[in-house]
Amino acid sequence: MAQIDANITLGKLVTDDARRARVLEKLGIDFCCKGGRTLADAVKGTSHKLDDVVAALTLPDATTVAPTVGATAGIAALAHEIVDTHHFFLWEEMPRLQKIVDKVARVHGPRHAELARVKEAYTSLVAELEPHLTTEERTLFPAFIKLERTHQPVITAKGTAIEM
Repeated sequence: MAQIDANITLGKLVTDDARRARVLEKLGIDFCCKGGRTLADAVKGTSHKLDDVVAALTLPDATTVAPTVGATAGIAALAHEIVDTHHFFLWEEMPRLQKIVDKVARVHGPRHAELARVKEAYTSLVAELEPHLTTEERTLFPAFIKLERTHQPVITAKGTAIEM
């Protein structure tokens, strides 16, 4: 983890690591419309201390985060890992990102027609992802877990057999 320079712009901080957007949002620091400000300037107008903000924005390398379930884990453990980690993240982030996409399209759309396509693409992506996640959580993963426990074929609500 490299030390963050207080003279870097907010836009560059977020561009370099998108996870920082959530940190800045929680701190109430606008990195979107006011992304051209330096971190030092942005913090001056708040009750936060620059050192504390720098520390909060100094995140571990995303590629070094180890999975919580080992490669030899059973189906139930893997299903819970997927739901608890990856699905949880998506369910939390999709509405947050939709608000951002909507705001950017509303505010900047009159000058940038391509933002309407971005909004449409994101909304379409979410419309496809939500039923997929729900099917995995309510149908597939419970069937896989039951199959692992009983070693008997499981018939889904749609009449599909799942076997080992």
